[in-house]
Amino acid sequence: MLELVLARHGQSYSNLDRSLGPDTGLTDLGREQAERLGNWLAGRGYAFTALFCSPLHRARETSEIINRHFGLEIIFDPDLRESEGNHLIGLPRRATPLDAEPRPPFGAEYQDDYERVNRVTERILSEASEGQVLVVAHAGSLGTMLRCILRSHALLVHTELAALHGLRWRDGLWSLQFVNRQEHLIQRA
Repeated sequence: MLELVLARHGQSYSNLDRSLGPDTGLTDLGREQAERLGNWLAGRGYAFTALFCSPLHRARETSEIINRHFGLEIIFDPDLRESEGNHLIGLPRRATPLDAEPRPPFGAEYQDDYERVNRVTERILSEASEGQVLVVAHAGSLGTMLRCILRSHALLVHTELAALHGLRWRDGLWSLQFVNRQEHLIQRA
């Protein structure tokens, strides 16, 4: 069995001010979100066998904080980086909910992202075909990874900061376990 957990990085300075550029570090809140995420994953009994991460600073910092609980070698993959443009503009569309699923090649705005994320998805799934695998990246790349795995590209996947998506591969089926999970961020009174 393979359990794939996809985590978005915590709040970064560029989430607050886009003028700072695309590769900023985490804010104090972002570091707290990453710590809460690591605590929650460890407290839920996750025993990750692999950790893949985007090389961008905010994802690296998030994965390093989470990894204090797991002590894994972090595999940084440039294909997990965030999209350079607005990936939502180029998402394939259906005219009605009953139309056939769009198939590649897609429009230029989405095709490059799709190819890049599909490559890394295939690498991750071939290198870590069983166990529990954590991927720390960005909203756009994680959404595209879900679309690649589920082979459904006319699908918008919203991902909050430090939120999780979970999938399980068993008996020849993907099982979507959760999407945009965030209870680890809620402060208890």
